[in-house]
Amino acid sequence: MRVLRFRVGNDIHYGVMEDGSHQVIILKGDPMYSAIEPSGQILDFDDIRLLSPVIPRSKVICAAPPANAFDPGVSLDFYLKPNTAVIGPDDPIVIPTWAESVAGRVRLAAVIKTMCKDLTEDQVDDAVFGWTIVNDVEAFTADGRQHNLAAHGFDTACPIGPWIVVNPELELDNLHYSESVNEEVVSTPRHSVLPFSPRAVVAAASQLTTLLPGDVVVSGCLSNPVNVRAQDRMECTIEGLGTLSNMVLSR
Repeated sequence: MRVLRFRVGNDIHYGVMEDGSHQVIILKGDPMYSAIEPSGQILDFDDIRLLSPVIPRSKVICAAPPANAFDPGVSLDFYLKPNTAVIGPDDPIVIPTWAESVAGRVRLAAVIKTMCKDLTEDQVDDAVFGWTIVNDVEAFTADGRQHNLAAHGFDTACPIGPWIVVNPELELDNLHYSESVNEEVVSTPRHSVLPFSPRAVVAAASQLTTLLPGDVVVSGCLSNPVNVRAQDRMECTIEGLGTLSNMVLSR
């Protein structure tokens, strides 16, 4: 099942769509905070404008890519993105005026459904509403440096979408990823070669900080950042989750 957040005219709705269907069933409320209850209205997918499937009420917490993923002593580190960095499918990534360049990475992300702390890996599935795609965009200054919050947290630095997949049978530890720029594939990593599973990342994040409903926990990746320029279109695809596509613009 896919959970969508979308706009029709001036109204924002939540809906669900089954695999292989083009019909979107509108829900009565936000399924993150209330039971999934159909409103009785059905729309065609082509008639809606997708938005970010979740606007985190608290935080986006990202596992930092390890310098050497194959070092047996490697440990997890994290950084935060503010919810003001979040955009949805087809929203533009806007290069900050101070940035010399920007780059993105395809990432798998968990959307948390319940307040939780100190999870074990076995408890993660009960705390996760579903899984989605994040394009982890970062900006660099002219000297090639990243400056923490500015690098990872500028407005539009966190595209999320195209929807949340709720599927207990999703093989999180062996998903195929791909990144493309202007329809040219530039990277095809697979999660099975990462030192930490997506569930391990969520559990580790919960050891550091309390996770709240709507929080997004972004798992690791092996791909190098994909450099993009103004007028490029970057697409992030994860097997079983779909494709997140965003144009890059300059101010």
